[in-house]
Amino acid sequence: MQVSKADKMDLEAIVKLNRLFHLDLPEFKWDTPQWVEEEIGNGNYYVIKNKSIVVAAICLKMLEEEGYIEAIAVQENKQISGFGRRLIEFAIKQSQKQGKSKLSVESFCDYGIEKFYEKCGFTRCPKLGNYKGYPYYCFSMNL
Repeated sequence: MQVSKADKMDLEAIVKLNRLFHLDLPEFKWDTPQWVEEEIGNGNYYVIKNKSIVVAAICLKMLEEEGYIEAIAVQENKQISGFGRRLIEFAIKQSQKQGKSKLSVESFCDYGIEKFYEKCGFTRCPKLGNYKGYPYYCFSMNL
């Protein structure tokens, strides 16, 4: 299964996937239809489909110096099937194609997926970030 650019038809499925990582904190935007629709419109969302059903999605932004993973989600029953790793590999390749020297991602500590990012080749920054009282990890890799 390959990664393809998301379109408006994928909106509802991506929102549903992103609700898997919802945290009850002020201004949590990553699972709102408005935010997902805007990111699809900006060309930042990519999906993996299984028989036309979205099973994984990534919001990948190209910043000035780096590729940045804004959001990534995989269906719960597919989370050990390699889809997340496939999306990370895609993000690495896309970032390299765009001439970026680094790929980064942030993840709330509550998710407990820091080992996943480390296995994918990211290095965890020693200092925690803080978003509205919720600590998060910062990860990066040189490309």
